[in-house]
Amino acid sequence: LPSLPLARKGQYEGFGYLGLGILFAAIFTLLVSWKSLKLKQTAIPIFVLAILAMLYAWSDEWTFNQYTFLNMDYPPFLTKQLRPSGRFIWIAHYLIMAWTIAAISKLRWNSYLKTGLLLLIAAIQFYDVFPLLERQYVRHDGTNFLYSTDLWQPAMEASDRIITYPPYAWEFIKSCDQAKLTHMAAIYDKP
Repeated sequence: LPSLPLARKGQYEGFGYLGLGILFAAIFTLLVSWKSLKLKQTAIPIFVLAILAMLYAWSDEWTFNQYTFLNMDYPPFLTKQLRPSGRFIWIAHYLIMAWTIAAISKLRWNSYLKTGLLLLIAAIQFYDVFPLLERQYVRHDGTNFLYSTDLWQPAMEASDRIITYPPYAWEFIKSCDQAKLTHMAAIYDKP
């Protein structure tokens, strides 16, 4: 969703996207088998965990496009200790996907029809999210690592390892320094 306006830098709603195949399958499954839906007592803790993780993944500032519609103060131990909070959405995603596939497999249909439906869903899903599978920043052929060999070769040959200081910094990812250092470590056989 690159063309949507943003309320602030670092707003990545598109990363929480299930994909058209799973969305279609989940809605279809709900419509077909809504009468037989039952929540087992043993499943309640995982659903509660998924909902709490999903709320945490939405972070302390809820935005949509350029609008901020909710701003909360989370305790510092939540915001400082668990930096990549958006990744907590995957618990709900995997639960939705697993439930959808299990519900389709339990339909009282011909097995060929169910298999065909699952293959159609997989094809739609793959087609829909295929552009997201391409890495935009790091290409493994080395063509995007622009650094001077004359500068780094003597340093690499005289050293026994690469150590970054500070040990981890967000700036490494922004400019791909981490990937460049990893590439150099591979070329010069350094840990």
